Amino acid sequence: MRGLKRKVTLVFSWGAVLLTGAVLRFSALEQRPMHTDEAVHAIKFQNLLQDQEYEYDPFEYHGPTLNVFSLLPCSLTGVDTIAATTERHLRMVPALFGWLLILTPLLAVTLIGHRAAGLAGVFIAISPAFVFYSRYYIQEMLLVVFIMSALLLFVLAVRDQRRLFVFLSGLCWGLAAATKETWIIPAGILAMMSVIFTVLHQRNLAGSLTRYLMFGLLLLGGFVLPFVIFYSEWFTDFGALSKPFEAFSVYLNRAGGGAHLHPWWTYFRWYGFYNSADSFYTEGFILLSALGGLTMAVHRRFTETSLLFLGLPTCFRKYAAVFTLAIAGIYILLPYKTPWSFLTVWVIFSVWAGLFWKQLFELVKNRLWILALAVLISGTVHLLAQTLQLNFKYDAHPQNPYVYGHTSPDILNLVDTVRDICAAVPDSENYHIEVIMPGHDYWPLPWYLRNIEYVGWYDSVPQTLPLPKLVVIPPEFETDLVRRIYELPPPGERLLYVPLAKSSYFLRPDVQLEVFVQKRWRDPLQN
Repeated sequence: MRGLKRKVTLVFSWGAVLLTGAVLRFSALEQRPMHTDEAVHAIKFQNLLQDQEYEYDPFEYHGPTLNVFSLLPCSLTGVDTIAATTERHLRMVPALFGWLLILTPLLAVTLIGHRAAGLAGVFIAISPAFVFYSRYYIQEMLLVVFIMSALLLFVLAVRDQRRLFVFLSGLCWGLAAATKETWIIPAGILAMMSVIFTVLHQRNLAGSLTRYLMFGLLLLGGFVLPFVIFYSEWFTDFGALSKPFEAFSVYLNRAGGGAHLHPWWTYFRWYGFYNSADSFYTEGFILLSALGGLTMAVHRRFTETSLLFLGLPTCFRKYAAVFTLAIAGIYILLPYKTPWSFLTVWVIFSVWAGLFWKQLFELVKNRLWILALAVLISGTVHLLAQTLQLNFKYDAHPQNPYVYGHTSPDILNLVDTVRDICAAVPDSENYHIEVIMPGHDYWPLPWYLRNIEYVGWYDSVPQTLPLPKLVVIPPEFETDLVRRIYELPPPGERLLYVPLAKSSYFLRPDVQLEVFVQKRWRDPLQN
């Protein structure tokens, strides 16, 4: 009876956690304006959706899995054009994987126990960062799910000597490699640690060669299958299999220079203690709990969990602690940083946080146990409150630590007005629009104007005719636009342009836009 009651409690507890995670991830997915990166991936998806073609670009876009999995919600809803695709269709994919991420600690149940796995699931379900990027049309949530699954399946494989787990771990590594190039960081650390540990502790390397070879072949076989399927476009272009390796040099150069360079402590600020002008946000509860779990991992009292690593007895928690510190150290020391890049480390921290509280409850007694429970409840409630604020109230506000160069909601007003003007133009006239931004920095406008046929995209004011009926430019291009309007057309054919609004629009908080329209098309709209 006690065993049945415990099982029922586990089922209901996990059900509540999964339901909470689902509500946070799938609610109001279309609310926030599209980020530049989201719009770029969405337009890239157009070729796959409409033409059933996908070409991997080693210089941009990352791997194909995000676009491929995006076919599922479109197919289920009967959508077959990018014009009919909505933000909800696209964001359903990372939301689904963000929800699946909650389940990954269950793979570690036999290593850390049900209570630690359950608490880790709670932290993942309500973490502001995980919820925020589960609602973002980028690769990161897919990558984190594949890497976390690969790591835990690898541990189970070496503990139980199960060939199926070895193959499944390789399969997940292959999916991670088909998602984003940064998979190589955790995979490389794991490979190096495995080799070093084996060389230092295995005295009979030759005698164990057959076992190592079989382990490696199964891992490689699982890896190759999704890697080849996705990058060869379902076995139609095997020459494209070399392109993912070309990407490593591209992203290595970016990691050392260029944009997105930040000091080493930046992740601690984003995730730990973010103080803006009028607000303070922190996931320090997870961070401090994880550090407590790592500390316990190296303490003799808490290191009883062991496994056979390639035939060698070792302590799982110490091995996992070294891996965690190694991967966190690399991400922290790399100058290239974006807030979503740290999610791979953050999910591992969440598991350590769950393990910490499990160990703490086993350690303390009586009133201290009640005090610990009160602290845990307070910490989780605080995380949930921040999640609601950062994902449903300040989801595009600069004071949000996870808003990184995000599109201003103001751009939606610009788009609505442009659509109204286009609707007022007679069908006999092609409505010609020009969007001009230095460095082609006009995203996500291509996504929002995807239903308008006659749109030209430029990085400087073209000195050509005919003149557009509407033009979008930054303030610094006004002089060039005036020169084009009044110097290029012959006398008698010059047109009067007027501002679309009394004030400027903002693409992002620091990127201003001016919109000018031919007067004859604005006047009917005002009347």
